[in-house]
Amino acid sequence: MKHIISLTLFLISSFVIGQKNYNVTITFKDLPEKNILLTSFFGDKNAVLDSAFTDESGKVIFTLSENSYSGMYRLIISRNNQLDLIFNKENVELLTQKDHLMDSLVVIQSQENITYYNFLKSEYESQTKLELLSSLVDFYPEDDEFYKPIIEKFSNLQTERENYINKIIADFPESYVSRIIRTFKTPYLSPELKNTERMDYLKEHFFDSISYNDTSLVRSNAITNNLISYLSLFSNRQLSQHQLEDEFIKAVQVILLKADENPVIYEFVMSYLVEGFEKFKFEKVLNFIAENFAIPGKCENEERKSQLQNRLEAFQKLAVGKIAPDISINDTSGNNIKFSDIPEDYTLIIFWASWCPHCTAMFPSLNKLYEEQKIKRWEVLSVSIDSDRAAWLNELSQHHFKWINASEVKGWNSNIANDYNIYATPTMFLLDKNREIIAKPLTVRELTEDLKKIKLL
Repeated sequence: MKHIISLTLFLISSFVIGQKNYNVTITFKDLPEKNILLTSFFGDKNAVLDSAFTDESGKVIFTLSENSYSGMYRLIISRNNQLDLIFNKENVELLTQKDHLMDSLVVIQSQENITYYNFLKSEYESQTKLELLSSLVDFYPEDDEFYKPIIEKFSNLQTERENYINKIIADFPESYVSRIIRTFKTPYLSPELKNTERMDYLKEHFFDSISYNDTSLVRSNAITNNLISYLSLFSNRQLSQHQLEDEFIKAVQVILLKADENPVIYEFVMSYLVEGFEKFKFEKVLNFIAENFAIPGKCENEERKSQLQNRLEAFQKLAVGKIAPDISINDTSGNNIKFSDIPEDYTLIIFWASWCPHCTAMFPSLNKLYEEQKIKRWEVLSVSIDSDRAAWLNELSQHHFKWINASEVKGWNSNIANDYNIYATPTMFLLDKNREIIAKPLTVRELTEDLKKIKLL
């Protein structure tokens, strides 16, 4: 039976005598009998807390107890249709349309959410105007009569924005929304600064008015949004990945020194950075973090601390110049392949999977490079992390590669994947005869350059 009220949380809370409960009520116009998920925040991660169905009018009610943490929560209608709200020991009532959640949102009850959404609207308008004005400040002729009003407006907008933020904090000092809005504080940018000078100033002073001592902020996306904004200052599409890594290393130093104000925030920020740079395979940044920043002795979650510590240690063990783990694995015929059995001076180990389109897309150019060897001095050991033997062999049958193909057919749980800290495919290691890691190319183009450096091309 489909219930309007979320019975799970309601029944559990009913056993606590005298405990006060709060309702989060949302009406979605034209969304009858739809299952809605209520999820919590931990940075950019969401965990499902409860679910309930809307009634015929589109209304759904979730019940939270006074023991529920103050923070941001997310209502998920579908994968691409979500609405965030703040809960801080008050009833919340919202009205919106299913296809225009933000644009049609009306906060009927909840001062926290009224303040939050009014601020978001004002912030969007301010940032849009400042972005447009910054171009005028840079390029409008300074001897023109309109130049002075432009720079005055640019300055006044920043002052108005700062005053608005300060007023919210002063009016609602104990609110959760004030904690979030504090993280939006940015340094004043003089109109005398040109574009590159503004960027440099922001890089140096971005965190001047922001405190990372409030551990309650991990229950929102405030810190992660902060980090993304700061990292974006160092991003440039014209840079290569290795050049980007050098820029992000500069950003990481500033971020982690700032986060060091609080061990809980520090561990949270480090985990977020490691996961993000893992996703984009920024090995140089990860190695820099592992070599220069320690995990705090006391963390909010010891299991998460242990996982993070293990990952950082793995990056250090598999850095360029280190000795890679030995290899013993079966090929397509079931024959055992050991690294010591490979006669060539160098071996390229490539971890891939039949279900990875990036892997199969790079194989033709890799194979061309491999077969162009006049004197064979480097071998390819292709290690599949498939868990389906038939899928693995079927993909290989379409290519007829002459290099070594092997797999434990255990997916991500294979011993060699664990030994080589494989978290994404494709991943390549170029090793010499002594298993020293010579390079970790990201593309065939980078592999080509690495092979030229050691005079194999």
